[in-house]
Formats: sequence, C-alpha cells, structure tokens
Amino acid sequence: MGRNPRSNVSTLAAGGSDSINRGADSSPNPGNRNPLAFETKEGEGAESPTGPAQAATTNAAQEKKWRGRLGDKLEPGGPVRQHSSGPPHPHPPSPFVMPNNPIRAVFLDAGNTLFTEVQSRPATYSRIAASLGGKHDPEGMGAEMAEAYRQLPADIEGCTRFSLGWFRFFNDSVLNKQGVPRGSLEAANNALIAYFENPSSYRLFPEVGEVLEELANQGILAGIVSNWSESLPTLCEGLGIANQVDFIVASAEVRAEKPEREIFERALFRAGVSPEETLHVGDHMDRDVKGAVQAGLRAALLDRNTEFESTQEGIPVVSDLRGILPLVEQATHATRT
Repeated sequence: MGRNPRSNVSTLAAGGSDSINRGADSSPNPGNRNPLAFETKEGEGAESPTGPAQAATTNAAQEKKWRGRLGDKLEPGGPVRQHSSGPPHPHPPSPFVMPNNPIRAVFLDAGNTLFTEVQSRPATYSRIAASLGGKHDPEGMGAEMAEAYRQLPADIEGCTRFSLGWFRFFNDSVLNKQGVPRGSLEAANNALIAYFENPSSYRLFPEVGEVLEELANQGILAGIVSNWSESLPTLCEGLGIANQVDFIVASAEVRAEKPEREIFERALFRAGVSPEETLHVGDHMDRDVKGAVQAGLRAALLDRNTEFESTQEGIPVVSDLRGILPLVEQATHATRT
C-alpha cells in the first residue's frame, strides 16, 4: 500500500549512493571506548567502497572482541539474538529497553538493508575503467577505492562527502590511478553516475515490500536514513519503494552523515517523533547502531550473513527485516499492558 505522508514529513531531494560510496566512517573519540564503540578500519566497513562481501568479513573479525557469544543463529523472521553467557556485564541496561514508550517510527538504512548492488563496486569501476583505456583489475580497483576514501576530506570545495560533486573527486582519483587517461575521466565519471543512479543496478531484498506494508498497516512511520548522494529519493522511486515510506533523508542533502547525531535529529524532525519512540535498523555497527543509540534512538543490527553475534548490551540482531516486526509488536504490547 502507498503512504500518505504527514504535512511535516517530506522527501529530501534526489540522488546519491550508499552503495557506490559506502566508505567507512572513522569512529569518533576512539580513545574513550564504550560498549558500543566498535572499531572499523576506514574504507573497510559495511559501507566501504570495496563492497559488502569483504566488508562483512572485515567487520565480523574486528568486532568479535567487543561482542558476547551466541548459541543459535537467527532464522529469517525469527527471535532476536541476545547475549546468553559470560560474566555479569558492568554497563547499564540496553538503551533499547524502554518499555514505557511504544515504537511510532522505524528508520531504515538503504544500501545492504533495503537493497544491494547486482555487481560488486570494484568490478563495476574496473569494467568502466577498462572501457576507457584503463586497467581491468577489480582487486586493484578495490584497494584504490579504499585508499581514496581514507585520503579524501569529507568536504572538497564545498562538496560534502557522498554528494555527486564529491564523487567526481573520488572517481577521478581512483580511475586515474587505474590508468584511465585524464581526457577520459569526465566520460568515465558520467558512466559511473549513470550506472549507480539506474535502478536496474540494484535488487531489493525479497522481504522489503511486505515489511514496509506491515509497518504501514500498524500505523508505524517508516523513513530511509542513509549515507547517500542527493539522488537517493529518485533511485527509491525507480525501485518502487518511495511510496512505501514517509520520508527519505540522504546525508548529502543534510550535510551530515551517520553516525553523526545531526542526521538522526533531522530524520526525527521529519517524522515528528521523539528518539525514544524510534527504532533505527541498519547493517553497520558503528554508523547505524552506535550512531542511533548515541542520538537517543533504539537500534537493531541487520546481519543478513549471520556473521555477527549479539552485543553484550542487548542490542537486537536480526537476519532480515522481518525480524523487526516482533520488536515493534513487543514494544507496543508492553506499553498497553
């Protein structure tokens, strides 16, 4: 079913790519660790330019030392994973446990949460580079992409990270180092932007439509909150999900990116709800879980590859988006009883 957005809920304008751009954010205040301060290497996170498969393996290895062990893997739509063994944890209860507040809104990450790319990012870049006189070397391209993300500032000549303008600098850097002649860089950049703005370059995860429909049936606001360029709303329209959500917040539009508090605050303003009434779901521990919790929201980690274990703080871990429906229902039931 379609959405009827409220007057204070709007769609932020067009275009970006949590998928072509998924670069790793450095963890703020790394010296002052807390239970949710999971470390990732820049350029190798779940939103890394090098792609989701490598990212999932890298994140799993890096974060194991911070997480509790888990016996059973979660089946799609099944129970939430929880920490079940080990010594008593000295930290306060999970920020997710707020029984006095129902969930009125669910915020969703975009890339690797709602949809994914049909071809790995380095393979796409390498294919386009080779077509314009550069190398065909996906592995080398992946390394160049990770390095460019580490080296490029978050703002270049007024172009904020993940904006189309910022990607021109990013693309020029990686393509030129992979042998694309300078005279062909403009054509290569245009080809990449066209590819990543094309809905056929992505596939929706199979449960997305039914989950968004069920949230709408329950009267739960749904919004997309993503580190992406300004073309994200147009892409979501092409994928057929823009009319199933109440608003879309792209980091390039608001000039703030997850895990920064400001992007979550903008989404809360659009939804007209409080942090305590909001669940944010995404596949990245730092950007999605830690960022949401530090902004006062509830959070759930989406782990489609079942490579993650539960957090010691009791943050729910689900293996597909159907797993969030029991969380919403439990919070509503706890409020009513």
